[in-house]
Amino acid sequence: MAENKKSCRDFAESLKSDSVIKIFVGEEIGQKPYLVARSILEGTAESFQKALQHAQNFGSGELDVLRFPKDDKVAWEVLLYWMLRGTLPAPGSLETEYRDHHGTDCYDGHLVRCWCLGDKYGIYAFQNEIMVQLILLVECNDLASSVLRDALENTAPGSKLRNICMEDLVVGLNEGSLEPEELDLFDGVVGFISAFRTAMLHSLRVQREMRREPGCMEDVYGW
Repeated sequence: MAENKKSCRDFAESLKSDSVIKIFVGEEIGQKPYLVARSILEGTAESFQKALQHAQNFGSGELDVLRFPKDDKVAWEVLLYWMLRGTLPAPGSLETEYRDHHGTDCYDGHLVRCWCLGDKYGIYAFQNEIMVQLILLVECNDLASSVLRDALENTAPGSKLRNICMEDLVVGLNEGSLEPEELDLFDGVVGFISAFRTAMLHSLRVQREMRREPGCMEDVYGW
């Protein structure tokens, strides 16, 4: 959320003259806009504050309109829910709703796109809630290779999502759910080699520490 410098009274007074912003997501012709109060947008992210101010100072007549033609519309639906309700849907219901409306595939990719949307606009609280959902998913299922590539292409080196994805990739290789040949999919992804090396070294250190634990060799190898 954007830093809130208003007092309760100032905020309440601003609602008396609040305007409604029309939000267009994607490039669909003739789409109906989402209608969101300006105060909610400005309270969500500083980037939205700046976009509205820029439209007011340098716009072309669309003072109460924001357009995001390159953004993912389904991810925006989740963000809008979170912005207006203050939380994500209850655990499990977000996945159920997505699968009901969009089929059974790519829910992991949906979460990745939501996280990247929050990252793009600096909405860190939203990112954190999405990350919890993603971690719960990764604990039970490996991320698809295409989803891993999408995540790596849209995250900065050292970001939480990239670290989670690299860890999942290494675990998949170690457990055999990911074939070494699938690493070719990541050719050309900036920073992949460095991130992969770091994740592999971390995995080796963890395994080495585990082997030092009493009884570990017996549990793993039957010695």
